[in-house]
Amino acid sequence: LNKIWNNNKLDIKIFKTIHPFMQKNILHKLLNNVYNNTPNIITEKHIINIINLINNKRPNISLNLPKQMICIKEYNYLYIKKINNKKENYKIPLKDFNIINNHIIEKINNTKENGNDICKLNSKNIELPLYIRNKKTGDTIEQLGLKGSKKLKEIFIENKIPKQVRDTYPILVDNKDRIIWIPNLKKSKFNIQNNEFYDIILRYYERKENNE
Repeated sequence: LNKIWNNNKLDIKIFKTIHPFMQKNILHKLLNNVYNNTPNIITEKHIINIINLINNKRPNISLNLPKQMICIKEYNYLYIKKINNKKENYKIPLKDFNIINNHIIEKINNTKENGNDICKLNSKNIELPLYIRNKKTGDTIEQLGLKGSKKLKEIFIENKIPKQVRDTYPILVDNKDRIIWIPNLKKSKFNIQNNEFYDIILRYYERKENNE
């Protein structure tokens, strides 16, 4: 365990060279440490799910664990950390793979889909860099295909987003703090149609809690 778990991350390359029996033992030991040896939390199913996560071909993927913990695979490393559900203001630079609580936004190379869970942008139409932040009082968005702007508060209410979720819900903005996208809810006038030029593609999905 000491050879593959350093600085709160697991080295996947080394882990995959170990016998499957030892892999399970290592994960049991690691999770027992994470949960301070509290009984009846970690099951064989959790171990198998983590191994499947590690062997998944996707470079960035995550899995929810009991007690508000999350297991994250980022390329060759695996992290286990606490999910933060506190009401805190945040503004973070957009990366290739982003997790805010259970909300996931990732850059992708191509897709024919163009629903509210997909954002396609022409970098020349916006002010880079892009950021992800939570809502501010009075936030508005200029919606795609419509004139004028609309308050985010109204959009959250119309989509029946719980109040406790609205405070931390991720919003994509550019360097001028213009709202570019409310993932899975609304697109702004900056979003591009499939038949137009775009060089940035983002996809949103939500990781559901799984406390089994």
